[in-house]
Amino acid sequence: MLNRVGEPVLLTTGRRLREADLCGDAVGVLDAGTAFEDLDPATQIWWGAYLGMPDETLVAGTVGEDGARIREMRAALRERKGWIMDVYLVRPPVR
Repeated sequence: MLNRVGEPVLLTTGRRLREADLCGDAVGVLDAGTAFEDLDPATQIWWGAYLGMPDETLVAGTVGEDGARIREMRAALRERKGWIMDVYLVRPPVR
């Protein structure tokens, strides 16, 4: 599900994600700086690169446990192909 029932979802770039007061789910695109790594480590993340292509790559977990791994995978995939097209959904912890 893209967002929690009855809750908003923000579609934004990585740069704007850093500027946003994240109070709900957000979809990040065009995030060369991996802005998600600045979020609360308990934030859930679903990240995907090359969606729908033969070399589709997916990671799901939390920013604290998987953020660095996503950054490293992203860099390796970009190096291998010469380009990267990825997107992610982040969901802050419920307080």
